[in-house]
Amino acid sequence: MGGHGFGPGVVAPLVPLLSRPWSQLLRSWYPILLITVYNISDFVGKSLAALYLWQSVKSATWACIIRLLFYPLFSACLRRPHWLRTEVPVVALTFMLGLTNGYLTSVLMIMAPKTVHASEAELAAVFMVVFLGIGLVCGSVLGWVWLI
Repeated sequence: MGGHGFGPGVVAPLVPLLSRPWSQLLRSWYPILLITVYNISDFVGKSLAALYLWQSVKSATWACIIRLLFYPLFSACLRRPHWLRTEVPVVALTFMLGLTNGYLTSVLMIMAPKTVHASEAELAAVFMVVFLGIGLVCGSVLGWVWLI
């Protein structure tokens, strides 16, 4: 939910609401750049799961919880302290958010059914897909509510 609830789709529309434009260089291309960076890094993260598969579901779950740190980091970028006055920190955070979203989603979808008995693996996979869908919907709704 962190990826879709506070991702580039939420950060990018807030740019015009700031006291002055965030990106003098990129202007209206800035939201497009953020969404593109997120989608490309999400794809790279999903592809990395084919190269290296995290073996511990517990540590991967903790990594998902640690991703909540993106909330205060993006909030800090929106409030624009002196050391965050360029596009680079937001683009870097967006890249890391997409990369971790793609990788951890893939790893957990692969590993979770393997942690239960073979007779329950299919049911576990169905539950994973259902809860992934619920998470996507909740993140999208929270992102929409954030803009209202």
